[in-house]
Amino acid sequence: MINEFLYAIFLVFLILYLGGALKLATKDDLGPFKPLNQLSYGDLKKVINNSLKKRLMDLSTQDVENIIEGMLNQLIRGQSLIMMSNL
Repeated sequence: MINEFLYAIFLVFLILYLGGALKLATKDDLGPFKPLNQLSYGDLKKVINNSLKKRLMDLSTQDVENIIEGMLNQLIRGQSLIMMSNL
């Protein structure tokens, strides 16, 4: 239980830290005219696997694979919330 809590806190800080990079990666993959509130699960998965991963590697970030894997796991956990927001 504590491990999950610490992991969740880590991911929140990671997302806050990577927020700008994630936004830019979204624009790289999907173009500048797709509103962030209209992104689907597939769009987000593509952005994380492609552009965000490349940006992190370009920044010489350590442990990129684990960061991407953690973000994808959180995306899977929140998939139903993403789908509900698109209704």
